[in-house]
Amino acid sequence: MNQFEVPDGFNDLGILIPTWDRPEEVRLRLDEIAGQFGKGQRVHVQVNPGQYGLDDLCLSQMTPEITGAENDANVGFIANIMYGITHLSEEWVWILGDDDSLSPECAVAISKAIPLASESTIAIVFNQWSRKLIPHYRCTDGVELLENSLFGDLLFISATVWRRSYFIKKIDLFIDLSCSRSSQVALLLEGLGNGKSEVLRFRSPLIDYRQVHRWSRVSFVQRIPKILMLDVSKPCKASLAYSLYPQWLWATQSGYHEVCEGSVKWSVWFLSSITALIQIHCHNPWILARQLRETTQLHAFRERNKLRTHMAQSKLLIRNALAGFRRGE
Repeated sequence: MNQFEVPDGFNDLGILIPTWDRPEEVRLRLDEIAGQFGKGQRVHVQVNPGQYGLDDLCLSQMTPEITGAENDANVGFIANIMYGITHLSEEWVWILGDDDSLSPECAVAISKAIPLASESTIAIVFNQWSRKLIPHYRCTDGVELLENSLFGDLLFISATVWRRSYFIKKIDLFIDLSCSRSSQVALLLEGLGNGKSEVLRFRSPLIDYRQVHRWSRVSFVQRIPKILMLDVSKPCKASLAYSLYPQWLWATQSGYHEVCEGSVKWSVWFLSSITALIQIHCHNPWILARQLRETTQLHAFRERNKLRTHMAQSKLLIRNALAGFRRGE
């Protein structure tokens, strides 16, 4: 295959990288994309101007399939995506954060997923934190999606490949909810609410989640409960709260490091965490009991597996001992 040809499965995929003042990160992403997808992969970089601009990316040295555009002013992350997606015409769009490093199997996962999408598939969500221990499955309603996903599964913009026509159709909802940092979750729930669409879930990560977090977890805790107040969340609010709880716990624990670093006041961290927890519990009062029950069940399952392993090892030792005894006779 010629190095500038697009491998099978990627002809319908366009990659959008919205960026602001991270030219080195963008160049790293482009190198990673070329290494996995091929140099002919369609990529568009949309630039919010700041200390650096479009010229600093040196896109003119790239292939014609890699294009870029710069806004007249810094319009923010959400509007930058809105402008950027208009430059792509492919059926599927992957919005890749400029600081999200690709996982080693990223291209393989996408190449397997897109052919499995049906006409009713509005998005393909990739991640390793699915509660269903199967490679992939189809979700046809919001409750099913939330019950089998941690909220972080659905939160990362770089973890989802969108059907472009659906994303553009619902882009107003995406913009209106940008303050919640959960707007793409609302798009997923909105699409599943009509009973005619589906979301394809893949148990494979597209990005490396071990990178250093560059955003405030305390600010995240303050914003995520806002999605519980949305009309689109009402039919599945108990499941949404159940999905949110582990994310709240992680963000609260991680946010305490910001207190220790002196970047956030202790009172702000404490009040933000308690307020968010109360809001989550108001939508699902039994969430803590359910989490404790599931943790206990998981512990019991692991202990039973340990017991089975010990019994199997003991049986093997006895068989070997008997075999040696018989040979000795």
